[in-house]
Amino acid sequence: MALIWHPDFCNSNPGCKIDIERDWSQPVAFLNYCFRHQAMKTSGSTDLQIFTAILQSSRMKETARYAFKENRNLAKDYPGIPVYQFQAPSGATAPYVVIDLDGNFIITTGLSGNQLTNVRNFIATKLASVSQPLGTSTVTVV
Repeated sequence: MALIWHPDFCNSNPGCKIDIERDWSQPVAFLNYCFRHQAMKTSGSTDLQIFTAILQSSRMKETARYAFKENRNLAKDYPGIPVYQFQAPSGATAPYVVIDLDGNFIITTGLSGNQLTNVRNFIATKLASVSQPLGTSTVTVV
């Protein structure tokens, strides 16, 4: 029996809906594509290529979130860095992640100057180890 996955960063309503193998190795079938991934499909990408890009985008987001916590010496039980679709709510306090309309991730740190440069470099180093095939979301740190 396969699993149904709704990636939280697909940029349309409805977003992608994927029937995947239980071991997360490959898609059984795409039940729905978001606009971004439909464009990849239309331009010739296979379902496996799109699935790989989505999976790696998820890894990018989680690697960046964890790297921020690690860099700022936040405890493992820190409640986490919230993720918002398209914009943070009024009054949201940093740090948080916003997923833009293209499915890319923007980490708002609340830092500036050398602290911001340090955390950007730290996150970039961690992200360098994550495979980023065509279609993988980007991470911006502000």
